[in-house]
Amino acid sequence: MVALKPGDLVRMDYTGKLARDGAVFDTTMEDVAKQGGIYSQQVPYCPKLVVFGMGRMMEGLEEMLPTLEIGKKKEILIKCEKAFGQKDKNLIRVLSLSDFRKQNVHPVVGMTISMNGTPGIIKSISSGRVMVDFNHPLAGEDLQYSVTLLETISDSRKKLEAILSAAKVDAKVVPNGDSFDVEFNKENPTQQEIAIANAAIQSISPNASIKLKEGEDAENPEKLHSKLASKKAVSKPEPARKK
Repeated sequence: MVALKPGDLVRMDYTGKLARDGAVFDTTMEDVAKQGGIYSQQVPYCPKLVVFGMGRMMEGLEEMLPTLEIGKKKEILIKCEKAFGQKDKNLIRVLSLSDFRKQNVHPVVGMTISMNGTPGIIKSISSGRVMVDFNHPLAGEDLQYSVTLLETISDSRKKLEAILSAAKVDAKVVPNGDSFDVEFNKENPTQQEIAIANAAIQSISPNASIKLKEGEDAENPEKLHSKLASKKAVSKPEPARKK
């Protein structure tokens, strides 16, 4: 068993399957994804870094993490109540087929649509009516997870380094008194890299700061981005022409 406290980072490999038939729906391992028929080139298959005790992962999985041992695989059964919940019949709606046609949408069974930002799956089409299920696709399902805990991280500096590395942000974390500086290793970090660094700082060490390679502070992404833009805009004055 491992000692974990809220805010610790956990790095783990896992595979999630439906308990009723063993169908794979999620995994961190490429070979398992291919075998399970869910492989996607857009998905980075690697151990996942998650925050423990902050409500950012499935309840049933988070409850089981302290019972794991580093490097040992464990099978975990998670009942639907602590996974994606029971199916809510109020989230299954019948819509008019004509409403789809007015928007030049041709619905088919299995299609995913969005209504007010909520995704739903078309379950049936009949007599001018379209039945759409807005429940999570795994609602009502008991899940079977195979989990291998690889690492736990409690140290603030190491947590910052782990988050930046996982997000492929080219920066280093340098101690500065009781806090840290996040220094980019290139002169022009992207706005996304700046935002990731700021988010990591706010969640791990709010007193830390971001610095440009030259050593300038960046209090927020907008300020740093404007500094970089102004540097690009400044050009060397041309020498005065001789008359």
